[in-house]
Amino acid sequence: MLTNNVHLVVTQLEESKKELAQVKDSEEMWKEVSQHRISYGPFSVKDIVLFLKNEKGFYEAFNRGHPNRYLSEESKVISRTKDQVLGIIVEMTKTKAGKNKASNPYDLTPGEEYYRLTVELMPDVT
Repeated sequence: MLTNNVHLVVTQLEESKKELAQVKDSEEMWKEVSQHRISYGPFSVKDIVLFLKNEKGFYEAFNRGHPNRYLSEESKVISRTKDQVLGIIVEMTKTKAGKNKASNPYDLTPGEEYYRLTVELMPDVT
């Protein structure tokens, strides 16, 4: 009887091990797939982001529920002739808009939070 119980437990452990391996394989597959998708929020370093010029002429990240994510000045210099920019986030800086132009470069309400996103530009695909 004890031998049968041990055999049953070992069999269940082996099945659980196989299921865990399948979950890990699936997780790895989705990580790989997500590396080639444009993120629209929440954003983090290594995400691919599409920036579009907004009505004020600033490059703002295409987003859903995550406004005030702007292309950093360093990244903008590289891409100033384009209407849209596609890049991989390498740095995110959270800031609050001040009362003057120097501390509020995106013309937001003073005290409003925003993020400057520095990106590595992705090559154009034609």
